[in-house]
Amino acid sequence: MAEIKSYPNNVDVEIGAENVMKWHHGRRTGVYGAERELAVAALEPPEMAVTVSDGDGWMTDAIGNGIHFWNDLFAATAALLRLSIDTADGVLNRIDRVIVEWSTPNYTQLPEIKVLKGVAAMVPIAPSLTNNASLRQISLSRVSVAAGTLAITAGMITDERFDPTVCGIVTESTVVDTSVAAAQFNEVLEEAQNLVLQLEEEAVVDHSGTHEPGGDDVARFVFYGGEQVLTDTEKAQARSNVSAEAARLQFINTVVDNAAFVADATYADFPFRAAVALTGVLATMVPFVVFGAVDAVSGIFAPVADPFDGGVYLYAAEVPAADITVPTMIFWR
Repeated sequence: MAEIKSYPNNVDVEIGAENVMKWHHGRRTGVYGAERELAVAALEPPEMAVTVSDGDGWMTDAIGNGIHFWNDLFAATAALLRLSIDTADGVLNRIDRVIVEWSTPNYTQLPEIKVLKGVAAMVPIAPSLTNNASLRQISLSRVSVAAGTLAITAGMITDERFDPTVCGIVTESTVVDTSVAAAQFNEVLEEAQNLVLQLEEEAVVDHSGTHEPGGDDVARFVFYGGEQVLTDTEKAQARSNVSAEAARLQFINTVVDNAAFVADATYADFPFRAAVALTGVLATMVPFVVFGAVDAVSGIFAPVADPFDGGVYLYAAEVPAADITVPTMIFWR
């Protein structure tokens, strides 16, 4: 027997912040309700500064334990949080970020909202965020500071709160290790695909002794290794089956760019759609899409797909964090 830890309990011991944070282990880092929470805006009239509205968010440490944080400066003082933007370069452009930063070595430091200054360049890029064992950062917005800029206007600010790769919306969902399930699923899928190939290979015309090499006598078939002589009706069905085979299209390991998922109103629960180009697919075909195990159990992807002439539409509850690979897609007339 091994004794483990719990919280809360009636044991007379000191409970550190790192233990309390485990209570909400797995909650996703980000802001609550991006429409109003921690919005970055330009001043009116514009200056070399931005404001940040009141709001709440959640940040996790490197092992998924987290804290609730909030900015309530406006509620307390009737003045929005104001952050200065450094003077623009006279020749080069720059991209800054407005971030929330949390230092985690001993859990004694409070999070802070600050400007993360970028590097000036002819073609600038936003500064990278740091997320390691001692420092955590999320981005609320990007601020484009063109050469010679004298004031920050609304058009220079890009909201990043919706982007799950740098911020995102707080959710209660947890992520579990599905590697074992994925391995089992992929093994079963591979066996099923191999079985289909074996069946296709075994249902072949027998050239062994009834006609000249190169002839295809549909009256003699080998199936599971045993020769069968077909009737006229079965011959007609065999010819039909050969023609029907061309009506099935199969695509293996199709890579779908996560940037292909754009807002779409077809399905309310899956408001993002990707158009995947597939040669030969018709809008009248019936699709059968098999996602990989991890994607299948994630809840992100819709259980339906809609073919169109030249491809298929896939639907998702959110934009995937990275490109996905769909192991198998089959289309029937």
